[in-house]
Amino acid sequence: MLRERQRSLPKPPALYAQSDCPDGNYIALNNSLAPGGYAYLLIHQGRGTLASCMFSGFKQQAEYVARTAAFFAEATGLICAMPARLAGSAI
Repeated sequence: MLRERQRSLPKPPALYAQSDCPDGNYIALNNSLAPGGYAYLLIHQGRGTLASCMFSGFKQQAEYVARTAAFFAEATGLICAMPARLAGSAI
């Protein structure tokens, strides 16, 4: 049963970066950014985390993270300095 549940949990491929944007938290519900899930951007004291939490399309996760970064760059003026990739799952 636990194995079945784990398959349905979102995987959040993400970027961690330094930014000169003001503190803020943003969310996007868009299948072109995170299929069946959501994308978010959190910025606090010049450090940010950007993620695409998806329920499908895992093989294209790099493409979804790139789209998410472009989306939030356009929406907030985000410029990521020294980005680093993060990845994980909910359990």
